[in-house]
Amino acid sequence: MAAHNEFGLEGEDKAVNYLIREGYLILDRNWKSGHKELDIVAVLAADAYIRFNRIDLPVRFDIISIVSNSDIINHIEDAFRSPVWYR
Repeated sequence: MAAHNEFGLEGEDKAVNYLIREGYLILDRNWKSGHKELDIVAVLAADAYIRFNRIDLPVRFDIISIVSNSDIINHIEDAFRSPVWYR
C-alpha cells in the first residue's frame, strides 16, 4: 500500500478512536455511492447516505483534521448543515 494511503487509514483510525472517546456512535466507514465516499459516518451525513437510508432528520457535518506525525486532533463540530433531507 502506498504511504499516502497508509497515512490516510491511520488518520481515519485516529479520528474514529477520538469520536468514540467523545461518545459518538460510528454508523459506517468508507461508505460508497458511485464515485462518492464518506470516510467516517458518525453524524448522519451526506446526501446520498441520507437518501439511501431514507433519513428524515436534520443533518450536520463535523470536520476532523489530524496533524501529520502527531496526536493533535482538531474537531470542528457543526461545521455546516446538509441542504438535503430525504423526502
